[in-house]
Amino acid sequence: MLGFYVSGHPLAKYASRLQELKTISLGEIEGQRNGKEVAVGALIVGIRPMRSRKGARWAIYTLQDMTGVQEMLAFPESFAKLENILKPGTPLLLKARVQIEEAGTRLSLQEARRLEDIVERKAVPEFRVRLEMESLSESTLDRLEELLPVRRDRVRCSLSYIHRMVQWQYCKRKSA
Repeated sequence: MLGFYVSGHPLAKYASRLQELKTISLGEIEGQRNGKEVAVGALIVGIRPMRSRKGARWAIYTLQDMTGVQEMLAFPESFAKLENILKPGTPLLLKARVQIEEAGTRLSLQEARRLEDIVERKAVPEFRVRLEMESLSESTLDRLEELLPVRRDRVRCSLSYIHRMVQWQYCKRKSA
């Protein structure tokens, strides 16, 4: 599954969301301190199932993002809890701890979520209005007041008022 993508990397459509979530790229893992908890957006491109001495299942995953490849360990507790989410090719948001070892740097899985679930839940439509104070009339403001409450779903509304060289912004979330 390692290689290149003809139609673009599967994580590309999540780039802005990953930035909002303050994730780091796999290419930046090497510079992190041992034990630091990090958030990364990645795809699973390889799985090596393992068994502990006590017989518990765990796995070593190979992750890929647009900057590189990294190994991640899912120890028995995390593996049992998250196995159904950890599927190859699924864009994931992963919280993990950096483990610096003689063999190299790896991640140790703490939490995992599908990126498509996060994006769908968090997406909020935005409505922007820019008004010049000099050209505002009472009828314009009345009409604007009529239009804004019409939205039945949650909408982020951003109003910018411009007066000569000064600009004010007003942001409000509306809910019906």
